[in-house]
Amino acid sequence: MKRYTLLLLALFGISQITQAQDDPYIWLEEVDSQKALEFVKNQSEATIDELSSEKYYQSIYDVNLEILNSDIRDIRNFTFNKNGDLTPHHFLTKPQK
Repeated sequence: MKRYTLLLLALFGISQITQAQDDPYIWLEEVDSQKALEFVKNQSEATIDELSSEKYYQSIYDVNLEILNSDIRDIRNFTFNKNGDLTPHHFLTKPQK
């Protein structure tokens, strides 16, 4: 039984090493490299371009920015009003100071 367990662990380890070597994006692990930073910048720009073309993007962005900058952190419900604006509800708690 011990042999099978060791064999299974060895095969699992080898498969993990093989998968890591086959990863075409392993270079992204070097988070401070110029190549990784440029890739992330390009992906972020493409994402922002795609999202900002959506109808409700700006109202969702504004509400999220308001939440991020507020003292209130527990928001459980959102609705869209007739104008398409996103409205948060149930502001429940404020952080203790």
